[in-house]
Amino acid sequence: MPHDADKLDSIGAIGVGRAFACAGSHGSRLCARDERTGRRCCAGARRVYTPVHEYVHKLRRVLETLHTETARESSERHVFMQQFYSRLDAEMLGLA
Repeated sequence: MPHDADKLDSIGAIGVGRAFACAGSHGSRLCARDERTGRRCCAGARRVYTPVHEYVHKLRRVLETLHTETARESSERHVFMQQFYSRLDAEMLGLA
């Protein structure tokens, strides 16, 4: 079972960097989108590992799994990560 310190390293700027480094080392794309709808394929049958997939299915839920009060007070990491992926999504959709 991962401890809070390990979980904190998986979110924030470090977590974003790790997700992109891991995806890059496996030759993954930035995000997979359904060509018909433009929506992310992360929730559909065609799951493809991408940094966005890692955020949608894992990283955005890390804060709620922290055990200690001290770790939960580190929510600024979570907020940064949310803002980063929201901005990334907006830029990929041509909205920013």
